[in-house]
Amino acid sequence: MTVYIDDVNDNRPRFSDAAMTLTVSESASPGTMYVIPAALDADSPQFGVQRYELDSQTDKFGLEVTQNIDGTQEVRAVGK
Repeated sequence: MTVYIDDVNDNRPRFSDAAMTLTVSESASPGTMYVIPAALDADSPQFGVQRYELDSQTDKFGLEVTQNIDGTQEVRAVGK
């Protein structure tokens, strides 16, 4: 799975190094969730990360994003 970041202002979002590799077992059951640390963005919330999308050639994963009350986001890849 490849994650692309598209940024339209001065501070680009970035992921921590830990988020760059995701290991998925072949025996993983459908519905298994894998936490992807949210991108860090130095811009204000208004100009920060607005959404996450999964741009993939496979239908093996979906993406689930939860917006927390404090403005942070939780991002998960979900096996199908």
